[in-house]
Amino acid sequence: MLQFSQLSPSKIDAQSGVIYGVCVMSKGEAKGHNLQIDSTSLDQFLVLAKGHKDGVKVRFGENHDAKVDDTVGVLKNLRIENERVIADRHLLLSDSKCNKLVEMAEKMPNEFGLSAVADAEKEGKEFVSPLRFTALDCVDIVDSPAAT
Repeated sequence: MLQFSQLSPSKIDAQSGVIYGVCVMSKGEAKGHNLQIDSTSLDQFLVLAKGHKDGVKVRFGENHDAKVDDTVGVLKNLRIENERVIADRHLLLSDSKCNKLVEMAEKMPNEFGLSAVADAEKEGKEFVSPLRFTALDCVDIVDSPAAT
């Protein structure tokens, strides 16, 4: 889940459509899912993300029902920093939503985020169990991210 709260205008290159240092996922509770993101979850997510040789696709649609036409860019340079998966978001300059997404990141960074579209299982039978990723399709822009 992407959270823009760590951004400042110096980390947004509007001309090239790159938003640097976005938080994709952080260690802690995945709100509303009774799941816990732990260090193993972050490591697994990172390995799966790095398997996307052109970057992890980012879509702008509703309720994970987005289609290829809703693709607005990719996440690149994924890494783990301070118990968070961090990435640089490269927007498609030709997409009609590019300017809007840059402006949202500049003016209302805490009002939206990313949600992973992934296959995962919970490990164990505790009420809040650690999440184990098995596949990663893409990430979607959402109003209320669960894992940041």
